[in-house]
Amino acid sequence: MLSLETDAKLCRLMMNIAEGEKTIELSRQMLAEEPLFETYAAFKRLDDDSKGFINSLDLKKFMWYSK
Repeated sequence: MLSLETDAKLCRLMMNIAEGEKTIELSRQMLAEEPLFETYAAFKRLDDDSKGFINSLDLKKFMWYSK
């Protein structure tokens, strides 16, 4: 059984995660509606070593060089 404090913290955590997911989904939908955005080209730019997937290091590298 969780204490009331732990239960409240867990609830806040789950709410924060849900809000983040909602924001990400809205951004994804807006980007998908952009006629000039090419999904595959964006993927290839992030996956510059052609491993077939993107990880946090790819995102970090992209953000670093995009300054």
